[in-house]
Amino acid sequence: MNAAAAAWPARSVLDRVSTALGCATSLSPSHGEQVVQDPAKVKRLLLETAEYLDPAVSQTLAAMNEGAPPHVDIVYRVRPPETSSPWLKAEFIVRNIVRF
Repeated sequence: MNAAAAAWPARSVLDRVSTALGCATSLSPSHGEQVVQDPAKVKRLLLETAEYLDPAVSQTLAAMNEGAPPHVDIVYRVRPPETSSPWLKAEFIVRNIVRF
């Protein structure tokens, strides 16, 4: 197992986000519009992102553990869920997971 896989927390992104959702009312993402005083929208955006990230992280770490070249094969092997959210771009996310 490589160091990134060994260091990754056992809890999923979805588990960690779900735990933190109780008090979030606003969100200031790096891409897209700010969400202010709309807990339902914050919850939807965070859960959608977490549901997208969990399989992307799992698939990326599995490919790395199989010895796939990080900046070519892995990017094209990972198949996260379909999404219409413009900030969720698989190639950029996978490259960042590899860098982590």
